[in-house]
Amino acid sequence: MEKAASATLRLASKKYDIARITASIGIKPTTSYEKGEAISLRSKRPQQREEALWLLDSPLEQEAPLASHLDELSKIVESCQAELRSLSAEVDIELFCSFTHDGGQGGFVIQNSIMKRLSTVPIDIVVDVYSGEE
Repeated sequence: MEKAASATLRLASKKYDIARITASIGIKPTTSYEKGEAISLRSKRPQQREEALWLLDSPLEQEAPLASHLDELSKIVESCQAELRSLSAEVDIELFCSFTHDGGQGGFVIQNSIMKRLSTVPIDIVVDVYSGEE
């Protein structure tokens, strides 16, 4: 049984900055980082980001099933598919998902309707799976 899930649309580029990505797709990110920014200000020798990173989180609570998070973000991807395709030569596009379950065997389903929406864009789906056991 799912305990928590989240999903984020991630656009990463070594060439384009956040302003260009945002203007191209017409959606403001939840969070963003520019190429060259320090990854951590607490480090004695902070590393700089090698690429701009534009992030749009699913608006759903973590208690919502992963399928619901993917459904929400796939609708957004579908709404700007032409713009995402035009960026794809210089921007890596992925859905980054996190899935926590009660332990033992766990799983989730990505519905055909979601895959169909996503199939028009060169997008990868990355899933981190965690067991809820201590």
